[in-house]
Amino acid sequence: MTYELIFDRKALEFLEGLPKELRQRIFEKATAAKENPTHFFERLEGRQDYKLRIGDYRVIADINHNLKRIEVTLIDHRKKIYKRLPKESEQGKRKARVCLLHAPSVPSRTS
Repeated sequence: MTYELIFDRKALEFLEGLPKELRQRIFEKATAAKENPTHFFERLEGRQDYKLRIGDYRVIADINHNLKRIEVTLIDHRKKIYKRLPKESEQGKRKARVCLLHAPSVPSRTS
């Protein structure tokens, strides 16, 4: 089953600043990963994130297998990207906020 591919705003901004040829390579490989993300992405050691290597560039993504979703959160040169990764505790807070925004509303109980 094909996964949904979503780019975070910061990842898209970085992608738009790259030369057209490199931008196309990154997008094509990320799109190819939609069919089988575990074949292309590798889990980062000690983290929940995954990385995709494209030459000297890395794509960092959160892969949700239950929702069949790949969320690209960061794209940068391999020498810079690991310094830009949020701490695991900060990442959890961000995800918690996102989950709260998407939580279904609970109907109020009438007595």
